[in-house]
Amino acid sequence: MRGINFGEFRLELGWEVSAFKLGQKFQELKDAGGNFLVVQFDRNYFYSPGFYGKLGEALGMARNKFGFRIMLSLGWDKSIPNEMIRVPDQQLVDDWRRFVNFKDDSSPYMDRGQSFASILRRTVDFYQMLTEPSGDFTYFNQYLDGACAEIKSAVGPEAICGFSDGDFWATDAVELLYVDESGADLAKKFSELHPNSAVVIHPFKLDNPVDPNDPLRSERPDPMLYVKQLKDKGVLVIIGEAGWEDWKMNKDWLMSFFQYCEDNKIPYAIDGDVSDVEHLWSQYKNAT
Repeated sequence: MRGINFGEFRLELGWEVSAFKLGQKFQELKDAGGNFLVVQFDRNYFYSPGFYGKLGEALGMARNKFGFRIMLSLGWDKSIPNEMIRVPDQQLVDDWRRFVNFKDDSSPYMDRGQSFASILRRTVDFYQMLTEPSGDFTYFNQYLDGACAEIKSAVGPEAICGFSDGDFWATDAVELLYVDESGADLAKKFSELHPNSAVVIHPFKLDNPVDPNDPLRSERPDPMLYVKQLKDKGVLVIIGEAGWEDWKMNKDWLMSFFQYCEDNKIPYAIDGDVSDVEHLWSQYKNAT
């Protein structure tokens, strides 16, 4: 899967944007060879009834007309100073419970008498519980587990939950290469405790130095050093966002990373424009 992280839904796509304009954006992605769409949300939208109809319309178009695989990601909160939610807590669990169970029989885009989960079940593949967490917590977190349980309870066990740890805004998944204090392989432990789930990372290189003694211990380790290892261990790794400042700072590295994802069948979404990857994606236009 290759595609675009559209960023925060209201700002990038807009609640009021017409179906025609949405269709234009999706057509650009399809024409470029993309087949994957990541959409982030502000938690406050979950408490605004008008949001669900617009989202239902967009998801239906993206899936049914264009055939995109879709990942939803909760990460924003305009009511807090830095705007992004960094730490999972009980409110995160409550937000997802509200979202998947919302009902509105007055909306033409909602199934009468059914929760929003009925639409999600038909359109969405992946649910990243928290977009870019940051803090002292791992992939084994009770609130991420709780949010995932709410999603699967409403949508069904086929819903794939996306986990990210607190290491510098979901920058890597190196934690899962090691063993815990009992000697248990953490990649295997993750898969056993989180069936039908994925690890989602945002591996920005930026200007962070590489640790010459142990590159994997660098502040932002190169994903090409370990992502295939995790895949070989049975862990589904999704690149939820890559690009950002690296388009200017590390473009050669970035393009080599996208090629690495293609070569190793790692799903990825770019933070950029389809024109940035037009040459790379052109060879995949007939295989999306």
